[in-house]
Amino acid sequence: MASPAGLEVVSDDLQAFYTRVAEDSDESESRRKAARLFVLAERRLTEEDHTQALRLAEEALGIFQELVDSRATLDCLRLVIHAHQLRADEARAAGDNSGARDALKLAEGILQEALEAFRAAQSCRGQAAMLLSLAELNCNHRGSKKRDESLNAADEARLLFKECEDPRMEARAYLVASKALYKKHRVSDAKRAGEEAIRLFQAANDGLGEARSWLALAAADALDGRHDDALRSLRKARKLAQACGHQELQGKLLHSAASWLLEKGDSKAALAAARESVAAFKEFGKARCWEVSALCLVAQALCLEGEAEPALALLGQEIEAAQRSTASSGSAKVAAQAARDEVTLLLQLVNVHMSMGNFEVALETAQESLLRCREVGNAWCEAAVMESIAKIYKSMRRSGEAKSAALQSLECLKGLRARKDENEAQIHMLVPMLAQADDAAGAVKVAAQARALAQEREDRNMEAWSLLTACVTHGLSQDFSSAVKAGELASEVFRDEGNRRGEAKSLRALAEIFLRVGNYSSASRSARQAEALLEGFGDERLLASVKQSLARILMEDGDSRAASQVALEAVKICRASEDMEETAKMIFVAIEVNLACLSREREGPKELREFRELCDRSWRLAQEAAGISIRLNKKPLEAEAQHWRGSVLLVMGRTQDSELSANAALTLWRELEDRDGEVSGLVLLAQVKLSLKDNAAASTALREALALADGQHRTGVIRKLLEEVSTMSQAMAQEASRPNEEREAESPESSPSPSGVSTAESSFKAPNRELVQGYIVGLVKQISSNDDEEFELDTPLLDTGIDSLSSIQLRAQLSSEFRVNLPSTVVFSYPTVGALADLLVEECTTKQIAWG
Repeated sequence: MASPAGLEVVSDDLQAFYTRVAEDSDESESRRKAARLFVLAERRLTEEDHTQALRLAEEALGIFQELVDSRATLDCLRLVIHAHQLRADEARAAGDNSGARDALKLAEGILQEALEAFRAAQSCRGQAAMLLSLAELNCNHRGSKKRDESLNAADEARLLFKECEDPRMEARAYLVASKALYKKHRVSDAKRAGEEAIRLFQAANDGLGEARSWLALAAADALDGRHDDALRSLRKARKLAQACGHQELQGKLLHSAASWLLEKGDSKAALAAARESVAAFKEFGKARCWEVSALCLVAQALCLEGEAEPALALLGQEIEAAQRSTASSGSAKVAAQAARDEVTLLLQLVNVHMSMGNFEVALETAQESLLRCREVGNAWCEAAVMESIAKIYKSMRRSGEAKSAALQSLECLKGLRARKDENEAQIHMLVPMLAQADDAAGAVKVAAQARALAQEREDRNMEAWSLLTACVTHGLSQDFSSAVKAGELASEVFRDEGNRRGEAKSLRALAEIFLRVGNYSSASRSARQAEALLEGFGDERLLASVKQSLARILMEDGDSRAASQVALEAVKICRASEDMEETAKMIFVAIEVNLACLSREREGPKELREFRELCDRSWRLAQEAAGISIRLNKKPLEAEAQHWRGSVLLVMGRTQDSELSANAALTLWRELEDRDGEVSGLVLLAQVKLSLKDNAAASTALREALALADGQHRTGVIRKLLEEVSTMSQAMAQEASRPNEEREAESPESSPSPSGVSTAESSFKAPNRELVQGYIVGLVKQISSNDDEEFELDTPLLDTGIDSLSSIQLRAQLSSEFRVNLPSTVVFSYPTVGALADLLVEECTTKQIAWG
């Protein structure tokens, strides 16, 4: 997991102290010179000139050692180790893993040698300083086991600094511990360590240290899903950074704010923060890679604001600037960095084109960036580009090519010996690609490989994620027993590691598995446990998704009222978070649950009233989602909103309006080249045509959908619908021919009945018109709550309290009572009780249906 911008260790922030030493005329010239070198070295580290910083720090170290200045020697030793550590990070970013390992090995050799010397001399401060350096060194990019060693070293250093009565360095030990605990997902412990660091930095009057500690607290809150708390902590950190005049830290704090605001769904605030971050980095002038990263956040926020074209223009300008910098640079190092910046911007350009549905253009751009990566020989960038290409192919439903690109990305990571990144790519990239390609067996195999690698790396959190992935993949292959075992083990490991989000996700996955096998009690229990874990946790999106699963479970278990209520709670959570896009998506789920509830048979006035209320609620939700999609100007969202609007209209009996919405959704999905969406649109259109008794058009739409559909489940559903259409067509043909056959059977020439009773004696008796009218009047009063004693039979039904929603109930009840199929527009075509009675008597008489 990448740390938030600004939390990485750069130096001990001692420039101010050594500047005073350098300017003190009472100090010796040698000490003043060493102090100047120290200040320059720290400055070069912040400017990312790590090689020059190392040379200057080593020179300062030599002078201070000659002067036998133990405190300054310790500061220089830590600065040298920081320089080696940052050189390792630089080499890793350039794809030079061998260089990164060499730099870390050098740093570790220096500090171990110094640590042994300080232990032999029983130097409390010396031991503490080297143990803190060891904690910083082992916290990043060295695996879970080294991170445990980092925590132990930080704890030991903290106690020693406390013994030495050095609160500032004790605070730095707490800060490193907070970062290590953050990476281990131990959020509560990370926050406690951050709070202690804040207290001690305040006591030491260290503004920059306190600012970084507030950032550590913010990072822990963001990991917990508490974005509002995280942003409050960031504001405090930024005030301190401004007071200290630290431009680079201000830029990084704004960068973190923009990232978390994007996660929160507040694209407008994210855009403002990202632009401020860009401005801060430009003013600092020495952190082009961070400036590029902030520019990418600006582009993301613009896309979410529906401003994709300005995002394209911005990225185009910056790509040209990066290309000019590469061409004009006289330094190989600067040219390589400019090339990496160019690839980063190209990848963001790919994301923008994908958000616009321009998959072919996105693919061309990604291939261009791939060539650029290979030109500069950066395997890290190549792995990232291949992952983007895999995502593009996945969006284009080209599963085989997506899988191939994902495997190539994985091979790049293996070549870099980036085992953590390889582990993450297995779980979050390759498994989803295989699942989409219906290769459930392959997905199960990769999930098992991911777990084995996590165990080898002794990374318990990653092992838990691989188990969760195994749970899902076993479910895809319908090995539900293995799925449950993997899910329960994942939940247990996450719980042991203190990762509540992971535990909640595992419980939700278990609930989905139990739902699929019809074990509703276990499914409900798992979902309720996940819900309880997340109450007050802060991750509102995850809580909403858990409630979504619970709604489906309750729906399948027959508790329609509770299902609808829980689905509505999920919508309210998303509304409260002011995430419009997520609100619309959750509305679609709520409508789906409501429609499933509406499809159930209903009897009696209470259930009919519930039916009416649910129709009304679903209609309001559909209108809200349509409004959101238009405001956000997002075609994929608008297409889905039209689809669900059409589905609600169909249930309400407004077939013509439903057909308009279905066609609108279908048109949008075709423009977006979204095959999945197009299949959904065609199925809805087929259902509308069935309602209009246009079986030929319904069959055509379903066959078109079948040709586009991927996956056994979807094709199975469509085939089933086709069978229903075929059966209905045959039934209608038989019904059309039935009266002639019956007349032939009832003619005088026909043979006598077996009982010897003549056909005249067993003749059919038509329903009594007055009784039918009386039944309709009673039903209308019941549905519309009309107690008017002066009920006129020629009064239009729409004037009696029957509206478009209650007309659905009236039609359904009459169809059930008289066993006839009535048209969806029956109330409009036969607008009075008398006209309805005539229709029903005629239908029953024609089809020889007895009633009364």
